[in-house]
Amino acid sequence: FVSFKAKGLQGSIPTEISQLSQLVDINFWGNELSGTIPEQLYSLSMLERLALNRNRLTGALSSGVGNLQKLVRLSLATNMMDGMIPEELFDIQSLRTISLYDNRFTGT
Repeated sequence: FVSFKAKGLQGSIPTEISQLSQLVDINFWGNELSGTIPEQLYSLSMLERLALNRNRLTGALSSGVGNLQKLVRLSLATNMMDGMIPEELFDIQSLRTISLYDNRFTGT
């Protein structure tokens, strides 16, 4: 479990987070993180909860999100992300909650 909720963090999400292969929960809610979600994050196959809402993240949600087959909750609301919502997101059978509002996503 990694939680840096509302700690005023700035900069990008560190790619090194992918080295924590047993992570189940990442919470970076309410910071000032910017840039895109690093592809390395999608290699965390044990991840069940990913909260990146209320940051300044940009770019598209990668089809790599489909690798997170244990994901139950995905919170990306209130960022500046855009692009198509990847179909792979809807292939995650464990997913129960998706928060994508206040972005510029298009598609399904």
